[in-house]
Amino acid sequence: DFKSGETTKGWFYQQVIFLFDSMSQESHKSAFKLMQALAFPVHVAGSVWKERSMCIDDRIRDIAQVEVAAYERLKSSIDAAWLKFLQFDEMTEELVQKVGHDFLSSSVSNVLPENNEHGTDPITSTRQSSLVSGMTCLLSLLTIGDFDEVINLCNKILLTLKGGKLDNGDKKSRNACLFLLPACCYAYTNIMCRKWETMKLGNTMGRHTASAFAVKDLFSPILDSITELVNLDDWANIDAIAQCCVLLCDGRRLLRLANNVLPHAIKTLMRNSGAAISSDERSVISRVTSLFVDACEIPTVRVINLKRRPDRLLDFMADAAKEQLLVIKGPAKLRSKSQVKKNANAIVSPSSIDVNEACSGYDAFDGQCGADELDDQLLERLAGDGALSDFIRAKWRPGDLRAFDREARNGNELVATSITERACALSHIASWMGVEQSLSPVVNAGEVDGYEQKVIRMFKISGFARGPALLHKNTDMEPAPVCVVLEDDAVLADRFAERLSSLLEELPRDFHFCSLGYSRPKTAPIVDFSSQLGIPSCLWYLTGYVLSLEGARHLIQSLPVTGPVDSWMGMKMCSNWDNVYGHWIGVGKHARAMSKLPSRKDLSKIMKFRAFAALVPLCEQKVGKAGGDAGVRVNWRDRDTDIAYSG
Repeated sequence: DFKSGETTKGWFYQQVIFLFDSMSQESHKSAFKLMQALAFPVHVAGSVWKERSMCIDDRIRDIAQVEVAAYERLKSSIDAAWLKFLQFDEMTEELVQKVGHDFLSSSVSNVLPENNEHGTDPITSTRQSSLVSGMTCLLSLLTIGDFDEVINLCNKILLTLKGGKLDNGDKKSRNACLFLLPACCYAYTNIMCRKWETMKLGNTMGRHTASAFAVKDLFSPILDSITELVNLDDWANIDAIAQCCVLLCDGRRLLRLANNVLPHAIKTLMRNSGAAISSDERSVISRVTSLFVDACEIPTVRVINLKRRPDRLLDFMADAAKEQLLVIKGPAKLRSKSQVKKNANAIVSPSSIDVNEACSGYDAFDGQCGADELDDQLLERLAGDGALSDFIRAKWRPGDLRAFDREARNGNELVATSITERACALSHIASWMGVEQSLSPVVNAGEVDGYEQKVIRMFKISGFARGPALLHKNTDMEPAPVCVVLEDDAVLADRFAERLSSLLEELPRDFHFCSLGYSRPKTAPIVDFSSQLGIPSCLWYLTGYVLSLEGARHLIQSLPVTGPVDSWMGMKMCSNWDNVYGHWIGVGKHARAMSKLPSRKDLSKIMKFRAFAALVPLCEQKVGKAGGDAGVRVNWRDRDTDIAYSG
């Protein structure tokens, strides 16, 4: 046991002890318990690699042998004496489950009364023991991978918080109980991702839509019920719920929580005197406020997703969790032509700001229907009078793309825009309107209210464009808040958030649009603008892009869209180069590199649509037809099986 001093050898034990407040007997006991929990997944991993080292596939076997050797070195190290407290002759699945459940039961015994088999009074649990319980619970759940056990534990937390066995309403007990909630949430998201990947491996038919409909979100209803039990002064509980929102990448839920909590927290801190609240409570409020401020530094991205494609959303959310993003659904309510003109350059008053369906939160428009049904979808989400023709033209000329698409029709023939193209365009337009409403400045707010709204708006944006302004008149312009819009089939590049932040440092603060995921026609050169940015002459696809407030307004005022929305956007980029500079670089003819970038003065004159593109895309669109062979080259028209190309 820990009294022998064996575990005190080496740096690792010292680091674990350093996590606690003191070198007391309780600290040593907590450290010992935590190190036992850490040893469990290490031994399980070692057992798994030993089994794989006998695989007939030499690639798996070679990697496994390297890992087994590392495991054996770790066990023989003086810093790994703590591993000896869990010795197994043979690690079977049954033994893993038994040991895992034993650890789990032990970790929650001081928190949940009905799990308390050791006669410990749950109300006497300290923050230190609660922290260890939470970490031990997390390690156990992740190792045994028991989805039902996670949900069972969450339901027990909910019952405990409802007061079933804590009728005295002791705050310490509630807070200790809430320590387990983020651990359960983290385990839930990881196990769900593993479960979804396993379901996809079992389906070789291409699409996984039917499997996705079978995946039920069982954690969110529990979190909703727990949230209903929390009042504005339950700072520790709010802390736990906010952590869960971040772990779930649930930007909308976190925005609602911030909208309810932050005004109260900030006003309590800024307006109350020191005597009004205790120093401990003031400390907790400050910590919760800091948590929200830290959370709003996480980029919020807007995803365009069809309700009938939950498989795409599950894939996207798994990517978002790995990249630590917050996600909200991008499409918002549509506004009629008259409202667009009325709201041009409009500002928002604090009283009009709320977390409603107007800014975001809708599914994409679905084009797998008849024209009348699409009109019905439009009317349901249109504020004011209007028609489909206000947003998308009924016909377009594919021959206009001939310079960039050699397979385009040659001639002036007009064709009808397909219903799926119209639905796709409406989804993007609705997202632009949501971006505009989210980024519109707040005025006429007092010091406290203004600070609240600025912080809350941070949960709707993806960062700030901080590069020098392109136009001379905008030299003194402040960094511009931006929103990222992504289609649900976007595959995010590794370190997406980090690379996005780096790109925004160079993006001119008076930009309109910046493509993050695209395909470039061979006859559409990109002019290098900075180390990470280029100025495109034409691009296909709207897989992912960044929009500013001015950019959203520019696109909305340019409506209606003509043809597929991505080619319409590409032709808007091309219009910047309908001049001597375009002839110089060979737009529509060849992709000759330009030897010298036009001066900023010249760029400001020719770039009516200030569009940029990441030289190295930050995302890409999944390629392949349903049921098609992986790796087979697919024509760009067939990349998205939900869109029927009309040209």
